[in-house]
Amino acid sequence: MNRIERRARVMLLAVLAAVAALIAAPGTASADPAPPYTVLFNQASARCPDGTAGNTQNPIVCDPGHRPGTWQFNAVPGAPADHKTLKLDDRIVNYCLEVVASRVTTNSCDRSPVQEWIVTPFQVADAPYDLVGVRLKSVANGLCLDNTTRNFGGWRIYLFTCNDGPYQQWDITREAFAGLGQTAPTEGHSGMTWRVLEQRSDNIVHVGSDSRTNPYKGDTYPSTELPVLCRYRDGRAAPSWLPLSSTDAWAWGEVKLTPPIAGSELTSRARGDEICASSLGGANWRMAEFHNGGGWSFWANGTLPNVRFWTAIDDQPANPWD
Repeated sequence: MNRIERRARVMLLAVLAAVAALIAAPGTASADPAPPYTVLFNQASARCPDGTAGNTQNPIVCDPGHRPGTWQFNAVPGAPADHKTLKLDDRIVNYCLEVVASRVTTNSCDRSPVQEWIVTPFQVADAPYDLVGVRLKSVANGLCLDNTTRNFGGWRIYLFTCNDGPYQQWDITREAFAGLGQTAPTEGHSGMTWRVLEQRSDNIVHVGSDSRTNPYKGDTYPSTELPVLCRYRDGRAAPSWLPLSSTDAWAWGEVKLTPPIAGSELTSRARGDEICASSLGGANWRMAEFHNGGGWSFWANGTLPNVRFWTAIDDQPANPWD
Protein backbone atom coordinates (compact mmCIF):
# COMPACT_ATOMS: atom_id res chain seq x y z
CA MET A 1 0.00 0.00 0.00
CA ASN A 2 1.62 3.34 -1.04
CA ARG A 3 1.48 6.64 0.88
CA ILE A 4 -1.55 7.97 -1.02
CA GLU A 5 -3.48 4.74 -0.46
CA ARG A 6 -2.59 4.77 3.25
CA ARG A 7 -3.74 8.38 3.58
CA ALA A 8 -7.03 7.60 1.78
CA ARG A 9 -7.60 4.62 4.07
CA VAL A 10 -6.94 6.68 7.22
CA MET A 11 -9.31 9.43 6.05
CA LEU A 12 -12.11 7.02 5.19
CA LEU A 13 -11.70 5.21 8.50
CA ALA A 14 -12.07 8.60 10.20
CA VAL A 15 -15.40 9.08 8.43
CA LEU A 16 -16.55 5.62 9.45
CA ALA A 17 -15.49 6.30 13.04
CA ALA A 18 -17.55 9.48 13.03
CA VAL A 19 -20.54 7.55 11.69
CA ALA A 20 -20.06 4.89 14.37
CA ALA A 21 -19.95 7.60 17.05
CA LEU A 22 -23.21 8.98 15.74
CA ILE A 23 -24.78 5.53 15.93
CA ALA A 24 -23.54 5.03 19.48
CA ALA A 25 -24.56 8.47 20.74
CA PRO A 26 -27.07 8.29 23.62
CA GLY A 27 -30.62 9.26 22.87
CA THR A 28 -34.20 8.49 23.67
CA ALA A 29 -34.78 4.76 24.07
CA SER A 30 -36.96 3.25 21.36
CA ALA A 31 -38.22 -0.22 20.52
CA ASP A 32 -37.34 0.52 16.89
CA PRO A 33 -34.14 2.59 16.83
CA ALA A 34 -33.52 4.72 13.77
CA PRO A 35 -31.43 3.09 11.03
CA PRO A 36 -27.72 4.01 11.16
CA TYR A 37 -26.19 6.52 8.80
CA THR A 38 -23.57 5.33 6.34
CA VAL A 39 -21.20 6.61 3.70
CA LEU A 40 -21.90 5.76 0.04
CA PHE A 41 -18.41 4.81 -1.16
CA ASN A 42 -18.23 4.17 -4.90
CA GLN A 43 -16.23 1.05 -5.73
CA ALA A 44 -14.79 2.37 -9.01
CA SER A 45 -14.00 6.01 -8.22
CA ALA A 46 -13.36 5.66 -4.45
CA ARG A 47 -15.48 8.81 -4.06
CA CYS A 48 -18.54 9.67 -1.96
CA PRO A 49 -21.45 12.00 -2.78
CA ASP A 50 -21.03 15.55 -1.52
CA GLY A 51 -22.87 16.02 1.77
CA THR A 52 -24.02 19.52 0.85
CA ALA A 53 -27.76 19.57 0.21
CA GLY A 54 -28.51 20.02 -3.49
CA ASN A 55 -24.96 19.26 -4.58
CA THR A 56 -25.11 15.47 -4.76
CA GLN A 57 -23.85 15.23 -8.36
CA ASN A 58 -20.31 16.00 -7.21
CA PRO A 59 -18.54 12.96 -5.76
CA ILE A 60 -15.71 13.96 -3.46
CA VAL A 61 -12.85 12.38 -1.52
CA CYS A 62 -14.26 10.45 1.44
CA ASP A 63 -12.53 12.28 4.28
CA PRO A 64 -14.05 14.50 6.99
CA GLY A 65 -12.40 17.63 5.62
CA HIS A 66 -14.37 17.32 2.38
CA ARG A 67 -17.65 16.66 4.25
CA PRO A 68 -18.88 13.60 2.39
CA GLY A 69 -22.55 12.89 2.86
CA THR A 70 -23.77 10.16 5.16
CA TRP A 71 -27.15 8.64 4.49
CA GLN A 72 -29.95 6.83 6.28
CA PHE A 73 -31.95 4.09 4.50
CA ASN A 74 -35.60 4.40 5.54
CA ALA A 75 -38.47 2.06 4.68
CA VAL A 76 -41.20 3.25 2.33
CA PRO A 77 -44.62 2.60 3.94
CA GLY A 78 -46.68 0.12 1.93
CA ALA A 79 -43.81 -0.68 -0.48
CA PRO A 80 -41.70 -3.87 -0.78
CA ALA A 81 -38.98 -4.28 1.83
CA ASP A 82 -36.17 -3.39 -0.58
CA HIS A 83 -37.70 0.02 -1.40
CA LYS A 84 -36.00 2.79 0.58
CA THR A 85 -35.55 6.51 0.79
CA LEU A 86 -32.05 7.86 1.39
CA LYS A 87 -32.06 10.68 3.91
CA LEU A 88 -29.05 12.98 4.06
CA ASP A 89 -27.53 13.41 7.51
CA ASP A 90 -27.94 17.18 7.71
CA ARG A 91 -28.88 18.92 10.95
CA ILE A 92 -30.29 21.97 9.13
CA VAL A 93 -32.52 20.48 6.41
CA ASN A 94 -34.52 17.27 5.97
CA TYR A 95 -33.34 16.28 2.49
CA CYS A 96 -33.51 12.98 0.56
CA LEU A 97 -31.82 11.68 -2.57
CA GLU A 98 -34.08 12.49 -5.52
CA VAL A 99 -34.27 11.85 -9.28
CA VAL A 100 -34.72 14.74 -11.70
CA ALA A 101 -34.92 13.34 -15.26
CA SER A 102 -31.56 11.56 -15.66
CA ARG A 103 -29.93 13.59 -12.87
CA VAL A 104 -29.76 13.11 -9.13
CA THR A 105 -30.03 15.78 -6.49
CA THR A 106 -31.41 16.22 -2.97
CA ASN A 107 -34.73 17.77 -2.04
CA SER A 108 -37.10 17.98 0.92
CA CYS A 109 -38.09 14.45 1.94
CA ASP A 110 -41.68 13.83 0.84
CA ARG A 111 -41.82 10.04 0.11
CA SER A 112 -42.64 10.69 -3.56
CA PRO A 113 -41.65 8.06 -6.19
CA VAL A 114 -38.72 10.21 -7.34
CA GLN A 115 -37.19 9.70 -3.88
CA GLU A 116 -37.75 5.94 -3.81
CA TRP A 117 -34.89 3.52 -4.48
CA ILE A 118 -34.66 -0.25 -4.77
CA VAL A 119 -31.66 -1.20 -2.64
CA THR A 120 -30.23 -4.67 -3.27
CA PRO A 121 -26.91 -6.42 -2.53
CA PHE A 122 -24.48 -5.80 -5.39
CA GLN A 123 -20.81 -6.62 -5.06
CA VAL A 124 -18.92 -7.23 -8.28
CA ALA A 125 -15.61 -6.48 -6.56
CA ASP A 126 -14.24 -6.83 -3.05
CA ALA A 127 -15.43 -3.83 -1.02
CA PRO A 128 -12.66 -2.10 0.99
CA TYR A 129 -12.57 -1.14 4.67
CA ASP A 130 -15.02 -3.87 5.72
CA LEU A 131 -17.84 -2.22 3.75
CA VAL A 132 -20.51 -4.09 1.76
CA GLY A 133 -21.71 -3.30 -1.76
CA VAL A 134 -25.27 -2.40 -2.81
CA ARG A 135 -27.03 -1.22 -5.97
CA LEU A 136 -29.41 1.76 -5.96
CA LYS A 137 -32.10 1.56 -8.64
CA SER A 138 -34.55 4.42 -9.10
CA VAL A 139 -38.22 3.44 -8.84
CA ALA A 140 -39.12 6.51 -10.91
CA ASN A 141 -37.20 5.62 -14.09
CA GLY A 142 -35.55 2.20 -13.60
CA LEU A 143 -32.02 3.58 -13.91
CA CYS A 144 -29.18 2.92 -11.46
CA LEU A 145 -27.01 5.33 -9.51
CA ASP A 146 -23.68 5.50 -11.33
CA ASN A 147 -20.68 7.78 -11.66
CA THR A 148 -18.30 8.59 -14.47
CA THR A 149 -15.29 10.74 -15.24
CA ARG A 150 -15.82 14.29 -16.45
CA ASN A 151 -14.36 15.42 -19.77
CA PHE A 152 -11.92 17.80 -18.11
CA GLY A 153 -11.11 15.81 -14.99
CA GLY A 154 -12.94 14.77 -11.88
CA TRP A 155 -16.11 12.73 -11.49
CA ARG A 156 -19.86 13.19 -11.63
CA ILE A 157 -22.76 11.15 -10.29
CA TYR A 158 -25.59 10.39 -12.68
CA LEU A 159 -28.18 7.76 -13.58
CA PHE A 160 -27.46 5.08 -16.15
CA THR A 161 -28.83 1.78 -17.44
CA CYS A 162 -28.31 -0.87 -14.76
CA ASN A 163 -25.33 -3.13 -15.56
CA ASP A 164 -22.77 -5.29 -13.79
CA GLY A 165 -19.97 -2.73 -13.61
CA PRO A 166 -18.21 -1.54 -10.43
CA TYR A 167 -19.29 2.06 -11.14
CA GLN A 168 -22.73 1.03 -9.83
CA GLN A 169 -21.41 -0.62 -6.67
CA TRP A 170 -21.93 1.68 -3.67
CA ASP A 171 -20.25 0.40 -0.52
CA ILE A 172 -21.95 0.97 2.85
CA THR A 173 -21.23 -0.01 6.46
CA ARG A 174 -22.19 -3.48 7.63
CA GLU A 175 -24.46 -1.91 10.27
CA ALA A 176 -26.44 -0.11 7.58
CA PHE A 177 -26.48 -3.24 5.44
CA ALA A 178 -27.87 -5.26 8.34
CA GLY A 179 -30.55 -2.61 8.73
CA LEU A 180 -31.72 -3.43 5.21
CA GLY A 181 -32.62 -6.92 6.41
CA GLN A 182 -29.86 -8.43 4.30
CA THR A 183 -27.07 -10.85 5.15
CA ALA A 184 -23.66 -9.55 4.19
CA PRO A 185 -21.88 -11.68 1.57
CA THR A 186 -19.35 -14.10 2.97
CA GLU A 187 -15.76 -14.11 1.91
CA GLY A 188 -15.00 -16.03 -1.23
CA HIS A 189 -12.62 -16.11 -4.16
CA SER A 190 -13.24 -13.77 -7.08
CA GLY A 191 -13.56 -15.34 -10.52
CA MET A 192 -12.31 -14.30 -13.94
CA THR A 193 -14.78 -12.84 -16.44
CA TRP A 194 -14.71 -12.13 -20.15
CA ARG A 195 -16.99 -10.26 -22.52
CA VAL A 196 -17.89 -10.13 -26.21
CA LEU A 197 -15.15 -8.28 -28.10
CA GLU A 198 -16.85 -8.46 -31.52
CA GLN A 199 -20.13 -9.94 -32.65
CA ARG A 200 -20.46 -10.54 -36.39
CA SER A 201 -23.72 -10.90 -38.27
CA ASP A 202 -22.59 -14.26 -39.75
CA ASN A 203 -22.87 -16.04 -36.36
CA ILE A 204 -19.19 -15.65 -35.51
CA VAL A 205 -18.18 -14.08 -32.25
CA HIS A 206 -14.92 -12.94 -30.70
CA VAL A 207 -14.81 -13.36 -26.90
CA GLY A 208 -12.03 -12.49 -24.52
CA SER A 209 -10.51 -10.32 -21.83
CA ASP A 210 -10.80 -6.57 -21.46
CA SER A 211 -9.41 -3.95 -19.07
CA ARG A 212 -11.46 -5.35 -16.20
CA THR A 213 -10.38 -8.99 -16.63
CA ASN A 214 -7.84 -10.25 -14.11
CA PRO A 215 -6.56 -13.70 -15.14
CA TYR A 216 -4.19 -13.93 -12.16
CA LYS A 217 -6.53 -13.56 -9.16
CA GLY A 218 -10.02 -13.03 -10.61
CA ASP A 219 -11.95 -9.82 -11.07
CA THR A 220 -15.57 -10.40 -9.99
CA TYR A 221 -16.93 -11.17 -6.53
CA PRO A 222 -18.39 -14.71 -6.27
CA SER A 223 -21.82 -13.53 -5.09
CA THR A 224 -22.33 -11.89 -8.50
CA GLU A 225 -24.72 -13.71 -10.84
CA LEU A 226 -23.41 -13.98 -14.40
CA PRO A 227 -23.81 -16.50 -17.25
CA VAL A 228 -21.15 -19.14 -17.82
CA LEU A 229 -19.41 -19.19 -21.20
CA CYS A 230 -19.64 -22.74 -22.63
CA ARG A 231 -17.92 -24.23 -25.67
CA TYR A 232 -18.93 -27.16 -27.86
CA ARG A 233 -15.82 -28.40 -29.70
CA ASP A 234 -16.58 -30.37 -32.86
CA GLY A 235 -13.56 -29.50 -35.03
CA ARG A 236 -15.40 -27.22 -37.46
CA ALA A 237 -13.06 -25.29 -39.74
CA ALA A 238 -12.15 -21.65 -39.21
CA PRO A 239 -13.46 -19.09 -41.74
CA SER A 240 -10.89 -18.23 -44.39
CA TRP A 241 -10.86 -14.52 -43.54
CA LEU A 242 -10.00 -14.98 -39.87
CA PRO A 243 -6.64 -13.38 -38.95
CA LEU A 244 -5.31 -15.91 -36.47
CA SER A 245 -2.53 -15.41 -33.94
CA SER A 246 -1.14 -17.42 -31.08
CA THR A 247 -3.39 -15.60 -28.60
CA ASP A 248 -6.38 -14.94 -30.84
CA ALA A 249 -7.20 -18.25 -32.49
CA TRP A 250 -10.23 -20.21 -33.67
CA ALA A 251 -11.79 -22.41 -30.97
CA TRP A 252 -12.95 -25.17 -33.38
CA GLY A 253 -16.56 -25.03 -32.31
CA GLU A 254 -19.51 -23.05 -30.97
CA VAL A 255 -20.12 -21.00 -27.81
CA LYS A 256 -23.29 -20.30 -25.83
CA LEU A 257 -24.16 -18.87 -22.42
CA THR A 258 -26.00 -20.47 -19.53
CA PRO A 259 -28.56 -18.55 -17.46
CA PRO A 260 -26.88 -16.33 -14.83
CA ILE A 261 -25.56 -18.10 -11.72
CA ALA A 262 -23.59 -16.93 -8.70
CA GLY A 263 -19.87 -17.56 -9.04
CA SER A 264 -20.00 -19.37 -5.71
CA GLU A 265 -21.91 -22.17 -7.47
CA LEU A 266 -18.82 -22.85 -9.56
CA THR A 267 -17.14 -25.05 -6.97
CA SER A 268 -14.80 -26.77 -9.46
CA ARG A 269 -13.99 -26.89 -13.16
CA ALA A 270 -15.96 -30.16 -13.32
CA ARG A 271 -18.95 -28.38 -11.78
CA GLY A 272 -18.68 -25.72 -14.49
CA ASP A 273 -18.78 -28.47 -17.12
CA GLU A 274 -21.86 -29.99 -15.46
CA ILE A 275 -23.66 -26.64 -15.47
CA CYS A 276 -22.90 -26.18 -19.18
CA ALA A 277 -24.04 -29.72 -20.03
CA SER A 278 -27.29 -29.50 -18.07
CA SER A 279 -28.15 -25.99 -19.29
CA LEU A 280 -27.36 -26.53 -22.95
CA GLY A 281 -28.26 -30.19 -23.39
CA GLY A 282 -25.29 -32.46 -23.91
CA ALA A 283 -22.07 -33.64 -22.32
CA ASN A 284 -20.01 -32.10 -25.13
CA TRP A 285 -20.77 -28.62 -23.76
CA ARG A 286 -17.92 -27.64 -21.44
CA MET A 287 -17.06 -24.48 -19.56
CA ALA A 288 -14.89 -22.36 -21.85
CA GLU A 289 -11.30 -21.82 -20.75
CA PHE A 290 -8.80 -18.99 -21.14
CA HIS A 291 -6.55 -21.03 -23.47
CA ASN A 292 -9.21 -22.46 -25.81
CA GLY A 293 -7.85 -20.18 -28.52
CA GLY A 294 -4.26 -19.87 -27.34
CA GLY A 295 -4.92 -17.34 -24.57
CA TRP A 296 -6.67 -14.04 -23.79
CA SER A 297 -9.38 -14.44 -26.45
CA PHE A 298 -10.74 -16.70 -29.18
CA TRP A 299 -13.19 -16.82 -32.10
CA ALA A 300 -16.04 -19.31 -32.45
CA ASN A 301 -19.47 -19.75 -33.95
CA GLY A 302 -22.21 -18.19 -31.84
CA THR A 303 -24.37 -15.14 -31.26
CA LEU A 304 -24.08 -13.78 -27.70
CA PRO A 305 -25.62 -10.84 -25.84
CA ASN A 306 -23.34 -8.03 -24.72
CA VAL A 307 -22.88 -9.13 -21.09
CA ARG A 308 -20.00 -10.30 -18.93
CA PHE A 309 -19.66 -14.02 -18.25
CA TRP A 310 -17.67 -16.45 -16.13
CA THR A 311 -14.74 -18.09 -17.95
CA ALA A 312 -12.33 -20.65 -16.49
CA ILE A 313 -8.55 -20.53 -16.44
CA ASP A 314 -6.57 -23.69 -15.70
CA ASP A 315 -3.12 -22.41 -14.78
CA GLN A 316 -3.88 -19.47 -12.49
CA PRO A 317 -5.82 -19.07 -9.20
CA ALA A 318 -8.46 -16.84 -10.79
CA ASN A 319 -11.57 -19.04 -10.50
CA PRO A 320 -14.32 -18.93 -7.85
CA TRP A 321 -13.25 -22.41 -6.72
CA ASP A 322 -9.60 -21.41 -6.07
